[in-house]
Parts: sequence; structure tokens; C-alpha cells
Amino acid sequence: MKVVVIGYGSIGSRHARILAESHEVSVVSRRSIDDFTRYMTLEAALDHTDAEYLVIASATNEHFDCLSEVSRLGFEGSVLVEKPLFEVQRPIPPLRARQVGVGYNLRFHPAVAKLSELVRDSQTIRRIEFFVGQHIADWRPNRSYTSSYSSRLDRGGGILRDLSHELDLARFLLGELTLSACQSGRRGSIDVEGPHEVNVAAHSKNGAEVSITMNCLDRPAQRWIRAELDTESVFVDLLTGQFNTRGHKMTFSVERDATYRAMHASVISGGDWRLASLSDGEAVMGMITDIETLMAEVRL
Repeated sequence: MKVVVIGYGSIGSRHARILAESHEVSVVSRRSIDDFTRYMTLEAALDHTDAEYLVIASATNEHFDCLSEVSRLGFEGSVLVEKPLFEVQRPIPPLRARQVGVGYNLRFHPAVAKLSELVRDSQTIRRIEFFVGQHIADWRPNRSYTSSYSSRLDRGGGILRDLSHELDLARFLLGELTLSACQSGRRGSIDVEGPHEVNVAAHSKNGAEVSITMNCLDRPAQRWIRAELDTESVFVDLLTGQFNTRGHKMTFSVERDATYRAMHASVISGGDWRLASLSDGEAVMGMITDIETLMAEVRL
């Protein structure tokens, strides 16, 4: 299959490298590239490649313009938009694409799949806690974080957007959530716009208590889920693959790029229950907007 990756920063180059394992990859970028054929525009890339799959991996504040161009060109293949969908809530351009997904690859983590199986098998989540802490300087080790869009809110950065996997996973496991409280703060000398840490309290339709904590400070990184179900407690470490329940422990082997490969395979094949849809991406943007509104109210 012929694939076009739009954007060749940290995540774009990762998508291109992974997809090149089994597909013919071209890249749309303003920078010079040695490893792949480069085009300056999406239109030129489609004219020369007959691509069937597009991956939008440009800066977040460029996603809307990219999707608008996909719409204008009438592309009918499959599309993946990196997370988050946009930098702010925006209307989705009309698309003729066969399948469109949003890049929440942690849905494809085997430990997340195991937890979702417990929920689907009639186990009810009573309380669940999501935690992610990753020092921003470690996100892109070969580039200063101060020059990255991740440090700029107007370009779609900030921890609510860059670490929005946890917001998506909460919806993925529990459905729609109602926010009840939010706290945020800055500490240390990290030079980024917006808070360094955010704590969100919410509840699901069936009354489950939800806590989401994210920060751009922790070294070493942490990413885990702790859930209280009807009959047992579950601890999931997304970095090590550990899945611990009462009296039972297992470890899933999670190769660094495995969740990305599974996500791409899902988009290309037409999608499955794990793939985040455009509606899911919009819902996460709605949560981000609501959280920012709560944070602003707390500051008043």
C-alpha cells in the first residue's frame, strides 16, 4: 500500500518508519528528508503516489488545515489524525474518506484490552484513577522542548493536549463523563505555557468515581491505571506491561511500537472497536475545553 505521512517531526518520523516496514511511504514536509521521497504539498504527493492511506502528523494547530485539504482534494482512502484532533474545538470538514481514526494508540495496549474485557464481562468499575507523569524534556530528547510546539498552547501544546491519552482512555473504558472538579498548578522551572500539573475529578453515568492526574515533571516517567471493580482491584502499568489483580499478576510484553502497528492495521482494515473515531477525538476536545473552563473559574 502507498502511504503519505504529513509532517516529519518526532511523531511523523515515527509513523513513517513504522509504516515503511510493510508499505511504500512518502512524506509531506517543508524540511529536507533523506529517508523518504518528500513532497512540499499534499496535492503533489497524491498526484504522484496514488496513496490509499494518509497520516496527519503535523503540529496540532495544523491538523484542521490538513483535514480541510483532504476534504478539498476528495481523498477517498483511509486517514489517521494524530492526537489531539485539534488545538481547539472546530467543526470537522466534510470528508469522503473510507475510514478516519484519531491517534490514541494506547487503546491498543494489551493491558488496556485486558481491563476492558473485565468491564465488558459484567465487572463494574466503582472507582478508577489514571496517572501520567513524564518530564517534557524527555518527550523529544533530540530537540529542546522550548522550541517544540508542545510548550506552546497556541500551537496545540500543553499537557492537556499532549497527554490527552488518559482523557480518551477514561471515555474508552467508562463512556461519557461528567466533570466535577479540577485543580492545576505550576511548580519548578519548566518553561512551558499552561499548568505543569492538572488533577481532574469526574464521574461516569453509572456512578463510577474517576480521577485523572497528568504532569510534565516526573522523572522517571509514570503511566498507570488503578481500578476498583465489583470483586477485585486492578493495577495496570502501561510502561512495564504489568497487570495485577488480587492474587494474580501478569506482564504483557509491549514492544515500543506495537500499539502503533496495531492502530495502523486497524485504520487500514476498516477500523475495529478499539479505534478512536472522529467523534471520540471531538469528545476529548470537548473535555479539554471543559477542564480549561473549570481551571479558569478556579483562578477567578
